[in-house]
Amino acid sequence: MALILLIIGAVLFYTERFNLGGIQTQGRHVKAAGVVLMLPSTGAFILSLLIGLFFSSDMDLVYTLLQVVSLAETLAIFAAVAIAYILVANPANAPHLPGILGQIQAGIGTEHPVTTPQRTPTTARTPQNVTPTRDQVQSKRIMSVNEAAVYLGMTEIQVIQLIDEGKLPAARANYRYQIARSQLDEILKTRDAELV
Repeated sequence: MALILLIIGAVLFYTERFNLGGIQTQGRHVKAAGVVLMLPSTGAFILSLLIGLFFSSDMDLVYTLLQVVSLAETLAIFAAVAIAYILVANPANAPHLPGILGQIQAGIGTEHPVTTPQRTPTTARTPQNVTPTRDQVQSKRIMSVNEAAVYLGMTEIQVIQLIDEGKLPAARANYRYQIARSQLDEILKTRDAELV
């Protein structure tokens, strides 16, 4: 089980994207969930090595300590899965996580990695983890999910849903969407026409 969580954690850490069932999200909170999932097996491995190195002369003590490490690893697996679920799914009644995990949890939905768009000399790149203003994104020809959400006046999840439903064409580069402003203008025209 710990090996499976190690692999899942490594994939989440590398891709920074989670898409399973009704949960679709991306960003540093997914990366943090990946690290949390990798900790139990990594910690147990390191402790097992240290026990083998320092107590190799007393095999009964080694067996006892390895059983304690195994029990601690099992408890850590349950805790890691719970914390990763809170970070990825962000349920409404979830407890606030302590420390840096709490800071990451508080930022869920407000930040997503920003791709490097094609730029004209008049556009400037929006710093990562900062929500751009509509004025900043209007001159861009290619936008990230974050920028497209600002441009359309929607949430990032709504933009991803439009992409997944095939209503908004988007290209993927390194697990991040790139959306042409012309496609966003079509969405705005369609939305305006429906309101009339």
